[in-house]
Amino acid sequence: MKFKYYLTGCGWAHVDIEIEGIKLNYAVSYAMGDSLNELLDGIIWILDQKKEYPIGMIRNDKDSFSWNIDEEGSTVDFEFNKTKDKDSIKLKIIQHYNESKCMFDGNINFNEFLSEVINSCSEILNTNGFIGYHWNWMDQRDFPIAYYLIIKNYLEEEKNNCKKELFTDDKYMSPIYKTISEKEIKLIK
Repeated sequence: MKFKYYLTGCGWAHVDIEIEGIKLNYAVSYAMGDSLNELLDGIIWILDQKKEYPIGMIRNDKDSFSWNIDEEGSTVDFEFNKTKDKDSIKLKIIQHYNESKCMFDGNINFNEFLSEVINSCSEILNTNGFIGYHWNWMDQRDFPIAYYLIIKNYLEEEKNNCKKELFTDDKYMSPIYKTISEKEIKLIK
């Protein structure tokens, strides 16, 4: 599987997807929302990381999320649903042009998809930086760095088969994860 999300100009991005021999390419208009932020937020939700990192939207269903992109007059829905197999996720891609058409409906390797998403985010940061990303969003959106780091940390944990160190801060009476600035900076690289 290949998934690439990249900026193409002020207010525009592209999504290139290759799954099981199917190649899809979509132009994403930023004017209708914050598509990268929405994708990463949904991923964190389905990874069940919201209880550890209480940021972003709260959803009714923890086993699925939809990501919708706008192509100025047409939309594309990406529907993600958990499966019994932790390593795979069901993906359905539906284009809504003159009529609705299902372009893909099947299971994909979830960690492979996450790696592709994180690689796209890393490339955006390396190419544009935080400020360049903000300018390409027509001064409306900042790069979703917190979401990016949470997913990147999740992948590191999966790869190294290790978990975070948890401690409780009595002042706030909530679990807080010990973070090390050097680790966070390393994750950005």
